[in-house]
Amino acid sequence: MSKRFFSAFVVITAMLVSCVQNEMTEPDGAEITAKVEASSLLTKCIVDESQSGSPVGILWDTKESIGVYGRNMTNTEFVSTNSYKNTDQPTFRGKLFSSPQYAYYPYNSENASSDVTSVRGKLPQKQNYSLTYKKMNTDYKIGKYKSGVLTSYTFTFSHILTFVRLRVNVDDTPLEGNKLYNITMEVTKEDGSPRQLCGGFTFDLTRSASEAITSWDDPKEGDNKVMLIATGTPTLSVGNTYNFYLSSAPYVKKGDQVKFVVTTDQNVATFTTTAEVDYTSGGLVEYSLQLANIDYSLNDEEEKEDETPSDSTITDPENFTLKSFKFEVSRNTGKILGKKLSYNKSSKATTYTAVTEEICTIDNENHKITAYIPYLNDRKLIPTFEIPEGLYLIYPEGIVTSGETLIDFSIHKQVAVINEMEEGVIYDVELVNTGLPVVVINQETGTVSSTSDSEFAAASNAWFTATGAKWQLKESDWLMTDGVDNFMIYNADGTSALTDKNGATVNKPVLSSTRERGNVSRQMPKKPFAVKLDKKHGIFLNDNDNTNDLPAHKRWVLLANWKDRTLMRNAVANEVAAAFNKTFPNDGIAWNPSGQFVELVYNGVHVGNYYLCEQVKIDENRLDINEPYDVEDAYSGNAAGYGYLLESDDGYDEAWKFMTKMYIPFLFKDDGNDEMLSYAQNLVRGVEDNLRNGNYSTAYNTLDLSSMVDFLLIQELMMNCELQHPKSMYSYINNGKLYAGPIWDFDWNTLAVDGNFECGYSYTKSMLEDSKPRYYSKLFSSGSYPSVDGGDKSYMWYPMLVKDATFKAKAAERWNAVQGALAQVSANIPKTAEKIRKSEACNYAMWQVDTKSENIRGNRYGISGGDVKYCGYCGDETMTFDQAVQTLKSNFDKRISGMSYVSSQSWPSKSVSTVRW
Repeated sequence: MSKRFFSAFVVITAMLVSCVQNEMTEPDGAEITAKVEASSLLTKCIVDESQSGSPVGILWDTKESIGVYGRNMTNTEFVSTNSYKNTDQPTFRGKLFSSPQYAYYPYNSENASSDVTSVRGKLPQKQNYSLTYKKMNTDYKIGKYKSGVLTSYTFTFSHILTFVRLRVNVDDTPLEGNKLYNITMEVTKEDGSPRQLCGGFTFDLTRSASEAITSWDDPKEGDNKVMLIATGTPTLSVGNTYNFYLSSAPYVKKGDQVKFVVTTDQNVATFTTTAEVDYTSGGLVEYSLQLANIDYSLNDEEEKEDETPSDSTITDPENFTLKSFKFEVSRNTGKILGKKLSYNKSSKATTYTAVTEEICTIDNENHKITAYIPYLNDRKLIPTFEIPEGLYLIYPEGIVTSGETLIDFSIHKQVAVINEMEEGVIYDVELVNTGLPVVVINQETGTVSSTSDSEFAAASNAWFTATGAKWQLKESDWLMTDGVDNFMIYNADGTSALTDKNGATVNKPVLSSTRERGNVSRQMPKKPFAVKLDKKHGIFLNDNDNTNDLPAHKRWVLLANWKDRTLMRNAVANEVAAAFNKTFPNDGIAWNPSGQFVELVYNGVHVGNYYLCEQVKIDENRLDINEPYDVEDAYSGNAAGYGYLLESDDGYDEAWKFMTKMYIPFLFKDDGNDEMLSYAQNLVRGVEDNLRNGNYSTAYNTLDLSSMVDFLLIQELMMNCELQHPKSMYSYINNGKLYAGPIWDFDWNTLAVDGNFECGYSYTKSMLEDSKPRYYSKLFSSGSYPSVDGGDKSYMWYPMLVKDATFKAKAAERWNAVQGALAQVSANIPKTAEKIRKSEACNYAMWQVDTKSENIRGNRYGISGGDVKYCGYCGDETMTFDQAVQTLKSNFDKRISGMSYVSSQSWPSKSVSTVRW
């Protein structure tokens, strides 16, 4: 016989305040994490037989629970976070009230009032073991505090029961080919009296493992027997030895009589032996049931009937089948959504249908239940199901009642169909979404109340009727009602991705307001939104990629990307800007926005893929300049002592704004006053005067050269025609100098397919050679602005800047330096496509972009005026997603190669004509 003592380690790490060792005291309700090594779910122990020889390894199953005791801390539950696989070193999370000192497994809520010296456990007479999953349902351990450094605690765990391994071989016996029901182990003392193997017991966490069990309940009849039920009734085939495991009280003594009864669907065989060692806590005792080597005989018919199930047909695994498994909308309000958007190709519009349930796919052969619910964020669901009469559906916490039992499927990833003998089949449950984070917004307070509002064009009706949308219009005040209007973001696994301003996880929706954003894009069928939270919150994603974490702020945007077949152009542009920032960390554009693809659920309706992005704002976590309205450093009257965020946009629709002599618009993105306006206007116009007069070195005293270079290179690389208008072109003033950036808005006609350029661009030439000049007089509908000479082009000041040797040399230097980072951006395009593949397919089923020939953008949505109604078509609208992504990458690479004029400093030589001043 061989035996082995098992031990495990648990590290408990406080997430908030911490002191030292056992004297540590945490604030009430602080979160902690922990690590251990060994065990369970539907059954409690996972046996790892990958080791050679007789020792047995033990693994922790997913979402295990331990009970923790400490000073002012009794039976506090900690749940492991290893959601996807069994492991020997999981992490546990719970609420830490004071220093943890003792722990035990498995957690039982009935120990809520139990002292650390009198914790209760129960070893059942009927135990399960699965050959398929290597799981048993009986395993008790105690843990002792070992050490701690700052935020880390270490525990040592030891088993307090005895493991019994039964090695069964049926070669050359009548049991060959039989289906195994169970194996009963019965022990009697040498005097013939029963030896207790199971029952209720009390254990003391402060003692050693060998002395932990202080007493057993008075034995009941049959407590000297343990029945191991073979889950799934495996067939015993020739040439195999099967290992089964059960747990026993550590009280069997050497010399005790041990009897085994093996029951199959056809036979009953008895095996008798003598215990050769004393059972010990944490020990492993092995019995080799080589049935061919014993005096084999069948029991009489009466004993066989006692040991076998009364209905042999019901125990056939084929009869432990699920007929159906689903989640009904009415029983899972707010989790399973009752409306589904879809695109109608005939009407070329998005409509919605009512949904009553999400039906799961059942694989009865491989025992799996799967469901793909794109927007799934809350896995605490009530299933509705059908099973054969006389069977039960169970999960680790008990029997499941169809349409009534709430199960947290993020913790419990298995259910089982069993009979009264606890025989049955385990089903793995896999509920998945698109793999992206899920944003949930509820907006009831608003101004749009009917489809007669001017903001609603034909294709917007689906939004209103499906969502009951009451969002604010773009120009409206931010309105929010506590308890009604809220925002939340979940990781793909359902955990919170929202943090407070200090980085602590926020586990419930926060007060927010949502309103439309964009000028042209808000008139499209799929609405883009701006979001304002009542307090600063950040986004921390559990995807092991810190680059996707977004620091705290109140203001966010949800970009719809309706015009973009790939959905990725804005994301690619942001990654390009990040490549410049990484290559030149100390100069250039100080900050550029970042974002994350998400699923959006708006007012209880899944509305597709969105790009959750940082809005361009002045803030310590964004564009970090000294704004005049900082609470701690309010405007003092000295306009030159502050920074200002400006936008050049032909919409010219902000309250504080000015025009340069070249009719380039500059708009304050925040409130201003006369002093601020005068200061900014004088600085900007001074830069322009020097550039027009060829005084470049003087202009660079108040115009940042590096940021101007980077900004142009990014616009040129992405071939963003909005630079020519200009539109959504940001700049900022800081410390008496004008800087270009941050970048913004790249879903409109960027990196278009060859021959589809609305602005006449070429992949091998600068945009500044645009063959379709835009006169400033066309850009302002009031007609009050003087016309510009016919040869003049827009693109702000860049046609003048590329004539300067210093500018061209700086552009060549920075372009050459950033090539490696841009190659990585290119390599990431197909990776990003894979990340959003499921989401894109779902989104495309809701929102299909129209083509230039259909001209829906111009005709249906009332967008007109010169070339604008056609502008924005990239030529990939009729492509598949894969084709569009490949085209985007190909065009990106082609454009990098085509911009050789930057390195050779051979920018267009056409001069800017004189403008009437």
